[in-house]
Amino acid sequence: LDRDVIVSVVKEALKAVPLNEERIIIKLNPDDYNLISERIDELEIDRTKLQIEQSPEIKKGGCLIETKTQHIDSTVEQKFKEIENAINSVFSHED
Repeated sequence: LDRDVIVSVVKEALKAVPLNEERIIIKLNPDDYNLISERIDELEIDRTKLQIEQSPEIKKGGCLIETKTQHIDSTVEQKFKEIENAINSVFSHED
C-alpha cells in the first residue's frame, strides 16, 4: 500500500467535517497513525481541534472520524461496500 494513500483518505474524509466542529477525532490503524502524526500539517485543519487515536480494529489505509455531530466511516471495508452497492445498482438497472 502506497503510504501517501492514507494521507489522501484522511484529507478526503475531513472534507465532510463542518468547519465549526470543536473537536475532531481521527482513528487509524497503528501503522498509519505514525505516518499521519508525522504529516499532520498536510491535513490542512486546525490542530487544536484534532485528536488522533490508534485503533488496531481499523485496517491499514482506512480511518474513522468522529465529531460531536458526525461519524464518518472511511475504512477499507466501507469503501468496498460502496463499490459493491454501485455495481449492484448498475446491474439492477440493466434488468
